[in-house]
Amino acid sequence: MAAHPIEKGITLTLTDGGPGLSEQALQNVFLPFFTTRQGGLGLGMALTQTLVQGLNGDISAENVAGSGARFILWFPFNAEEQDQ
Repeated sequence: MAAHPIEKGITLTLTDGGPGLSEQALQNVFLPFFTTRQGGLGLGMALTQTLVQGLNGDISAENVAGSGARFILWFPFNAEEQDQ
């Protein structure tokens, strides 16, 4: 995820305790129709990325040392709305 040192915003970090993501999954997790689940459509993370970016935010995925995966979402604050 790109750092946002100048823009004010909020970061939401979601971590699970599962097996983590393979290198292939980590590289492709946001591609439409990529899935590791049998019967999965592979649209969930692609749609999530589209929604987050539509709000001028960022989303990234990484593995957690030991086990699990972490998804980091960042959303900017809208300075005009804060003043109201």
